Amino acid sequence: MRASKNIAYVLQQVADADTILYPVWRSGIQHPERLANILSAGIATIVQGGNPSVHDASSFDGGSASLDDILSLVDHLLMRRSTAAGRAFSSASGTSWPRASHVRLIQRATAQVLDLPRLPMDPTGRALSLLKRLCAQIVEVGESMPVVKRGEVVAQGWHDPRFAVARNEEFEIGTRRLLPHAPRADRITSRRACSRRTG
Repeated sequence: MRASKNIAYVLQQVADADTILYPVWRSGIQHPERLANILSAGIATIVQGGNPSVHDASSFDGGSASLDDILSLVDHLLMRRSTAAGRAFSSASGTSWPRASHVRLIQRATAQVLDLPRLPMDPTGRALSLLKRLCAQIVEVGESMPVVKRGEVVAQGWHDPRFAVARNEEFEIGTRRLLPHAPRADRITSRRACSRRTG
């Protein structure tokens, strides 16, 4: 919340922009479509993450919004994008939600097209047949595509929850190698140790 308040303060002081802070982890998301309507009416929407990870739905336990709740909200935010809509920005783990949501929306769209019995203004069914063929190809690629990092398959097909948001590789801080989602205290300790060595 501190980072969100800082952003809100800067926007108010520099851009004279009124801001709304909505902590979904505490307030929950009862009506994602209505909330998306409100958020999309602004000049910008900033989505920030937190400790929970899109890799693990159970990491949202204890909050008022589940992973699926948040993804549903992001689904609606993405579907409201237009040239007239305000810009949307994501930071931290919040960047994972739009990626996962894009995959969900493509899955939903292709499934709906493949279930269509007919299209208006397509009496011969030729246009629908071509559209279904294209969607079937998209589904085939999505279900079979591997995500490879450093020669290792980390996700197989778009039904794998890691497909759009596979963990990043390990990185170095000072002389230690840490996982991207290492505990915050561990990261702070490493930075201090590094500064003592180089300072």
